[in-house]
Parts: sequence; structure tokens; C-alpha cells
Amino acid sequence: MKRKIINGIYGAASAAVAVLLGMVILGQEAFVRYETVITVSLADRAYFILMAAAVPMALLAVAVCNCNDIRNSRHPKRNQFLLFIPALICFGSIVLLVGTVLIGMVNSILNSGRAMSQS
Repeated sequence: MKRKIINGIYGAASAAVAVLLGMVILGQEAFVRYETVITVSLADRAYFILMAAAVPMALLAVAVCNCNDIRNSRHPKRNQFLLFIPALICFGSIVLLVGTVLIGMVNSILNSGRAMSQS
């Protein structure tokens, strides 16, 4: 019974990751908050949800591996890799955001250095 529940939760969470990934790739402008003049798109919201789901998805994949006794299967490495794909997608979104922020910071520092040297 416990195995069926964990597998069901994992299946629903994996489907949600697939839908969110589709929203990130194909996301459009959802609405504009005119009081704050901030544009919020579906892709942005889906991206932040993917980042928030990284650790729970990894823990859920570990629980599925332990419940289904993946280590004693015919192809344990392949099965573990396939189970961790949704968690890797979520962690990849975090890495992408951190990389984008770091590149922006380096670009800003370089541009300010150029501006100071031209003055």
C-alpha cells in the first residue's frame, strides 16, 4: 500500500514537472499588474515553481528508489537515472538562474570598470 502511494505521488509530481517545463519553454505573457507595473509571465511563474520543487523532487525520487528496491533490479543505474530526471530538471533550473545572475554581475562589473577608465 505504501509503495502504491509513493509511486502515485511520484507520478503526479513527474507529470507536474513535465507540464511546468512545457510552460517554461512555451510560456506567454499572462497578465500585467498595473499598480506595480511588473510583468509576470507564465514561464516565469513555472520557472520559480520548478526551482522550489527541486529538493522535494529529489527526496521523492530517493523514496521511490528505496520503496521499489531499485538496487536489486536488472539495470539499477539506468532505472535510478530515469527516476532522477525530473529532479535534475528542477536543479538545472536553479543552476541556470544562478549562472545568469553571475554572468550579469560580471558584465556589470566589467561595464562599470570601462566607464571608470573612460572618465
